[in-house]
This record gives sequence, structure tokens and C-alpha cells, in this order.
Amino acid sequence: MKRSDKIFSSDKFKNPDNSFSPIYGWFWNGQVTKEKTEEQILEMQRLGIKAFYIAPEPKTFRPTTIPTLLEPDYLTDAFFEELRYAIDKAHELGMECWIYDEGGWPSGGACGKVMIEHPECARKALARISFLLPAGESYKKSRSNISAAFINGDEMINEGDSFASDVQVDEYFSEALVWKNPGFPDLPDLTERNSAKYFIEMTHEKYKNALGDYFGNVITAVFTDEPCAPFMPFRTELCEMYEAEFGESILPYLPAIYDVKYVNEKSIIHRRRWYDLCSRVFRDNFLIPCRDWCNGNNLKFTGHLDCDNTLGGCMNGRNFHIMRGLRSMDIPGVDVIWRQIFPGQPKKFDADSSCVFSENKFFPRYASSAAAQNGGDVAMTESFGVYGNGLTFDQMRYITGFQAIRGVTLLNPLMVSYARHGHLMTGELPSFAEKQASHGDLAVFNSYAERLSYVLTRGSRECSVALYYPINDVWGGTRVKEISDEYDELGFAMEACGIDFDIVDDDVILQSQNIDKGIISMGNAAYSEIAIPKSAYLPEKTGEMLNRFVKGGGKIHYSADTVSKNAEIISGNGKIITMKRKTENGEIIALFNQDENEATVTLNVGNAPAYLIDITSGKVLNIESLKGECTLKLQSGETSAIYLTESSIDAENSISYKSEARLDNFKIRRTNSFVIGEMDFENYDIEEDAVPVKLGDWSETVGCDFSGSCVYSTSFSGVDNDAILELGDVKYDAEVILNGKSLGVKIMKPYRFEIPKELMRAENTLEIRVTNTPGNQYHYTKSFDKWQPWQLTPYVEKENIFDNDTLASGLYGPVILKY
Repeated sequence: MKRSDKIFSSDKFKNPDNSFSPIYGWFWNGQVTKEKTEEQILEMQRLGIKAFYIAPEPKTFRPTTIPTLLEPDYLTDAFFEELRYAIDKAHELGMECWIYDEGGWPSGGACGKVMIEHPECARKALARISFLLPAGESYKKSRSNISAAFINGDEMINEGDSFASDVQVDEYFSEALVWKNPGFPDLPDLTERNSAKYFIEMTHEKYKNALGDYFGNVITAVFTDEPCAPFMPFRTELCEMYEAEFGESILPYLPAIYDVKYVNEKSIIHRRRWYDLCSRVFRDNFLIPCRDWCNGNNLKFTGHLDCDNTLGGCMNGRNFHIMRGLRSMDIPGVDVIWRQIFPGQPKKFDADSSCVFSENKFFPRYASSAAAQNGGDVAMTESFGVYGNGLTFDQMRYITGFQAIRGVTLLNPLMVSYARHGHLMTGELPSFAEKQASHGDLAVFNSYAERLSYVLTRGSRECSVALYYPINDVWGGTRVKEISDEYDELGFAMEACGIDFDIVDDDVILQSQNIDKGIISMGNAAYSEIAIPKSAYLPEKTGEMLNRFVKGGGKIHYSADTVSKNAEIISGNGKIITMKRKTENGEIIALFNQDENEATVTLNVGNAPAYLIDITSGKVLNIESLKGECTLKLQSGETSAIYLTESSIDAENSISYKSEARLDNFKIRRTNSFVIGEMDFENYDIEEDAVPVKLGDWSETVGCDFSGSCVYSTSFSGVDNDAILELGDVKYDAEVILNGKSLGVKIMKPYRFEIPKELMRAENTLEIRVTNTPGNQYHYTKSFDKWQPWQLTPYVEKENIFDNDTLASGLYGPVILKY
């Protein structure tokens, strides 16, 4: 992963090396053979996939909800033989690989094997039982492992106590959580160091034995997926650690740990301390041992934690402090699933759902902030899981750019399925496969993602503002909703003002070496301004450090209005998100349009020569500025950049035109159909006569359930100039063939094709191949009716609803020739 070059090069921008390529998740979910492995690696190469990790899904992973058919079985000698063959083939083709550290997810249990061999590592959590103690009867523990007992909710009692009237007694104890549900393998307690030890022995060491010679060259990282502690960790060792650190027992405060309704002014202190301790123990006993093993074997440690899209998600995700967890990784990451990021307005799946889609929160900044504070410059995202097979490349660009402009520039798309027959045609979609409509154009998107990653990793990110992470309010538990809303509003307001920022927590503030100089610093991060939600709780030591920060010249804000703004943006629509990067030979101003509509932005570029880095086309263009200002139009989800430099650079001029003509009289014919058959995907080439068609939804001509390609054809008189052909609205991929020669493929707006005048004839034949998504076939097929709902996974219902948004297909136009 060589991203250290601080100079922008137009040549490297056009053809970035493999270190900027998306790393795909290749899910082994069925019978693995050498023949099929080689076939799929070659398929990935044709689709522009240059890097992957293999995620095994054993039969025991989710047998009652995600039934898979992996053979050979996970972690067997035969499994590693097949794995070795795959990595050998990838190496021959110059591909990069990671290791996925689990059989399914979450990471940490080796798909139940740790618990089978070491049941003593069972998760231990705080539990409660209640019973009625009759008047006058002495209290006696109902079982030997009771840690503490209470009446009236939080009034602690001792054995032998009796009361004048009947009372309810609540007893608290440590309970081993061994799941008997056959749908989920048992998980060990990841707050116990032995769990990590056994996990590493069963997984990492076996990968090393099979593939160690590839470590650090072909295989560069180990991916951990959603590792988590018990929901309320509680065991003797934790209690002893708490008392040793804070000089007081946690036992009198167990009701407040268990239920926030018992939190009061005193107990909230201990609740905060308890979860502070839990987060450190989870980090120190699982994440850091995994990282140390990776680093000791010339590998990076990467991955993401669960429920990372909200402030309070660290509790549901059972890591208790996402920034601590992510800073334990060499390449920290986030998880983007269920349309958390998506163009459009926020909406719930249904009236009862707690999942909100298109929230478009700034949570990717967790990963990029942790990367900077670690002294690194790479953050990753696992994206597109459960977005459905109606996902378009335009939407993929939006999701990718949304994160990249916030510093997350290494893309891990999900997914490529190994087995694709029977009920395995469904599942966690999209599943990218050459047979499926539109996925044949995946290489175009991968090239775009490489260029995006290249541009947004040149030089160093200029980010001097931080948003305070109010983790103590989350641990306190009594006002999580209120502080989360305030935190989100402050972050959204700063973004609307064009302010780039990181997330900073108490650990960074307390460890900063430059606090008396007015700088909060750690690793590559240095912040001279910090925004704090108005009602956030600040620990005493944090407050003391911030006072020193202010005395040294640092600034504290409680509103976005007073934070230093991005002076380059003169006007925009309030949804242009920006990033500035300083290179050795200039400055890059990157812009992302977060709106669902096209936006116009005017920039102050000063007197330096300015160039447009057009990530969509892959070109560097000369641009004109008037009085130091330039104006750009950005499509929804489009990222573009202005490069300011005195250095000479290889740049092109935009094609200028004075006239235009609208092209009409189109005919249409189907050329290829993607079909979900009885047990497998099928493709059919179609030969048929073209028929006249009006531009717009093609369903009246080819049917609502058609997924595949159609060719629109017409003719026009030539012009004696270079020209531009604009297709207007296309759903969703387009290839233009002029006089039998392809002008390339466009998969996202703007659908603009350059036509050199040398290709023009007096009369020209124009063909436009349009391909829609596989979503139409998935939405309308009856092929899955023969399967039981549990065989189709829990994702199908949501994905079917998601596919509704992209069923409309075809060339909408208008088609304009500009010359």
C-alpha cells in the first residue's frame, strides 16, 4: 500500500497503481474447486478488480438464516490448499490480497471453534434476577455467584438483612452467555486476553503456515470484521481492575450499569468509569494483540467495528469507544450498509423500523480522524452491503465520494459471490458478476475509484478543526438522544459552512504534547480549533487541558458560526463538501456535491494557474478564471478538484462549441438479456429488428422485467469540427458507437462523449448501447418462489424494496450534438 508520494502527477492520475484500487470482498460460500477459482479470478481481472480478500462463509456460520455450502470446510488443510491456489493465481496476475480473519462475522470466534475448544472463554455479562422477599424473612443469596443485591432499585443489602414488609430483591451476577441458537456460532468474551490468544492460534497462525511467504508483498493486511465485547461485560477480573484503578468497588452501582433508570448524580460517575474501563480492556485484550501479531508478520491490521454510524452506536456495537478501537488499527475503517449513505432524503424502511436510510451522517470521519491521529494517511470503507442489485454506478459514485471527501479513500466493495446457483443467487446483494446486466461495465467504475483515491491522497490534508466526541455522555446513558442530536447538528452545520474537520476525544486532548502552544496534536493530526456540543459533559482533566489550549492561542467553539470557514468557496448550495490538500508542488481543493441535484459552485483560486482535475473523465484540463474566480458544475455525487500550482503540468483544453443539434428518430433493439433461471444466471444474445422508439422508459417496448442491453440507433449529418455528444439522462450505462467505432463507456452523469472530427463522415451512423441493472430481473422473477424465506437470507425483503428505485430503464435524453 504505497501512498506516500506527495506530488500530484497527471500521468499517475490517469493510471494509478494497484495501491489505489478497490479491494473487493470475495465470499466463498459454496464448493471451491481450482477450476472455478481460476475462472473467477480471470473474471475479476476483466472487471477491473485488482485486489481482494477471501471471506469464508462456512456451513456453520448462519445455517438457519444465511445457509451456505462451503467445501472444503473452514480452516481445514484442504481449505488452505484451495486458498493457496487462489493466492498463487492472484500473484501471477499482479493482484494484491488481504486476509479476512473470520469464517463469517463478527470476528473473534473462528466460527465457533474457539468456544468449542475453550468453553471457559464464554462471554460473561451482567445479569439480574428478581424475587419477592416476605416480611421478616432474612435475605439469603439465591445462588452462590451473586455479586450484590438491592431493594428499592438501588439500595444495597447484605445477607441476613430482613424487612418489616414484603420487598422485591434484585440480585446481580456474572452470567456466561453461551448461545444455543443453531443460527449463530458461540462467541468468546473478547475482553479476556486468552480469547484473542486462542483466536490468533486458530486462524492467523494457520494462515501464516499456509501463506506466510506472501506476507508483506502479495498479502498486505488482515481484515477484522465487527469484533465485539459482551453487551454489559461483567466478571471478577474487571471488578478487581476497577477497584485497583479507582479505589472503590463497582458493586454498589450495578443497578446503574444494568438500567439507566437507576442512574443518579453519584452513580453516573461510576457508570462512565466502568464503560471507560470496558473500552480499554476490549482494545487492550483483543484489538491490540491482533494488531501486534499483524505488525510482527509484516502485515497491516485493518477492518471496522459494528454500529459505527451513530454517536451512541459504540454501545450497541459493544466496543464502547469507537475512536479508541479504530486507533488500534493501522488502517481504520467504517461499514456502509443498508443505504446509510445514499442520495435523497432520510427515510425509514417501515413505520416500526429503527433503521433510517439516507441519513448521510458524517461518521466516515471516525476512520479518517483515527488514521491521522495514528500517524497514518489511509482509512477504508466496507461499502454497498445490502444495497440490492438495483444499485447503479451513479449511486456507487455518490456513496464512495461521500466518504472520500471526508478522508476515507480505500474502498472495499461488497461483494463477489463464489457460488451463484440456487438459493445462493440471492443474499447480501449486490454481488458483482460478469453475467449480470451492468456489472460487465464494472471496470469503468473501478478506474474511477482509483483516480478518486489517487487525487484525495496527494500531499497532506489541511484540517485544523476538530469536533469533540462526547463519549462520557454516551457512557452516562441518560441523555444519549439529546447529545447525539446536538453533536450531529454541530457537525452538519460545520460541513454546510465548508469546514473540514476531524473527530477528537478526551484521549487525544489529554495526550497532546503541544497543548500549551494552542495545538491539540497526535500523530499527523494538529488542531487549533475545537467545536464542542454546548451541553456536552467534559471530564475535569479534559477541561483543564482545554483551558491550557485556549491560553496557548487555541480556539473553542460551541457553534459553527464562529469556526474559521473555507475561504475558497465564494458561493454554492450549502451541500458542497470540501477538502484541501497541500502537495509539494501546489494545492488541491477537492469538492463533493452531496445534494441529489446538480449544483454550481464558485471558487476563489487567486493568481496561481488553476487546473481542473476531472475525476470522472480522467483528464486534467486548463480552466479559465475571471478575476481569480472560477465556476464549476457538479453532478449529484460527483467529486472534482482544482489544482493550483506554478509547476508545469500536462493539461488539455476543453472542446469549445458554438452550435448544437438535437438528434431524434431513434430505433431500438435488444441485444443481450440477463435472466434468473431455475437454478443459475443465464445470458442470451438477441438478434432482432430495430423498431421506432420514443426516448424514455423502455418498458413499453421490452417489458418491465427486462435486464440487459438495448441498442438505440439513428443517423445524422457530419460537421467539420471536433464535437461533443451529450446523451442527457441515461438509465444506466451507455456505450457510444459512431460509424462502427466505440467512443467508450460512461456509467454515470454526465454522459458526455468527445467525437474527433476525423471520425465524422458526411452521413454518420450512431448507435448507443444502454444497459440497465440486474434489479429488474430480481424484482420481477418468480424463480425464488420455490425456496423457503430463510434460505433467501434476511436481506431479500429490503433489497426488493430498494430495487424499486431503479426499475425505470433506457435512454431518456435529450441527445444533443454540440460542435
